[in-house]
Amino acid sequence: MALTVNFTGKASLSTETLPTGYTTDVGNGIGMLDGRLGLLKGRVDAALTGGTNTSTDTYEVIHVPAGFYIMNVWAYVVEAEATNTTATIEVGIGGDTDEFITATSPDTTGEIFGMTGDALAINGTVLTAADTIDITVATAALTNAVIDVYALVVDMRETRT
Repeated sequence: MALTVNFTGKASLSTETLPTGYTTDVGNGIGMLDGRLGLLKGRVDAALTGGTNTSTDTYEVIHVPAGFYIMNVWAYVVEAEATNTTATIEVGIGGDTDEFITATSPDTTGEIFGMTGDALAINGTVLTAADTIDITVATAALTNAVIDVYALVVDMRETRT
């Protein structure tokens, strides 16, 4: 059975497990500048999922409130997947698992994956409801990969909360 693991450090948006021994203080990007523009950051550590990893797991990485425009998303491989090097990941949101980054393999430490998904063609996406930016695993289970995900966002709400 596939895992859904919440790495966001925020309240749950769905039913998922929490990572074991996870440190949420991995640097949260630069936060919000002038209250409107921000760089958000989240980290997934496949060794800390708290369950048996599968080739169809979903890792919630960054919580994004409703009314935010996600301008760009990229992923940085902090530690490459050494065991299942054929594993692939996609980065997306709830309704579109590859909205930002289509299937790619995190098998090289230091590699950066830029936006390649549907959002690239339309220069990002606006969330009408709160959601999470997720990593969805395919092909083979991740066992040891550590991946940072960054999102350049703009708060488009008239009244900020």
